Amino acid sequence: MGSHPIGLEVAADSNPQASLSTQTVTVYARHTESCPKNGEPYWKRCRFMEYLYVYRYNASPQISAKTRSWEKAEERAQEIRDSWSPVKALQREPEAKVRRSEAREVLITDAVALFLKEVERLNREEATRAKYRLTLEDRLLNWCAQQKPPVARLSELDVETMRRWIHSWPGAPTTRHNQHQRVITFFFFCVEQGWMKENPARRIKKVAPEQDETQPFTREQYDA
Repeated sequence: MGSHPIGLEVAADSNPQASLSTQTVTVYARHTESCPKNGEPYWKRCRFMEYLYVYRYNASPQISAKTRSWEKAEERAQEIRDSWSPVKALQREPEAKVRRSEAREVLITDAVALFLKEVERLNREEATRAKYRLTLEDRLLNWCAQQKPPVARLSELDVETMRRWIHSWPGAPTTRHNQHQRVITFFFFCVEQGWMKENPARRIKKVAPEQDETQPFTREQYDA
């Protein structure tokens, strides 16, 4: 935490007199040593935890933005900048309240557990319930736990993250097609609960099945 992101220490220290009146918040990423972009803190496309370099009153703390999304980290940085301006802070307060109410931090484990209870409540066949448990508990939750850092919140399962998981699936095209449909159904449930704004799995094209066989429920079948 003691070192500056590359380049920022120059701007802060090159002109001490100017730095007294300078205040800034800059987003940067901490890459692992094995990452090809290690040493490039402003590379936005790696999915590492984002940090904020805050420079104000000759102090320069570095804090976690608590997200892997560069865009969300920028929003957090802007909130800090605006907090230094009483006028902007008042203007943004209604928007901040809306965002806080919309961005409910639901854990993936909790969402999966509630969805599986709903599937059971709807009296789906045991074979269907077993396939959902395999897809969500055995595969999705295990994959999330193995990421560095682990993926824990539902809000972290954006399109890019889901694409990485889906691209890692082994198996025949039909198997992957059916699993993708189960994931889509799970996220439709999450959207309907108000936990997410959109279904990230639906924005990723499914592979075509090789042959006709029993397909997982579509949203219409799930709702029936």
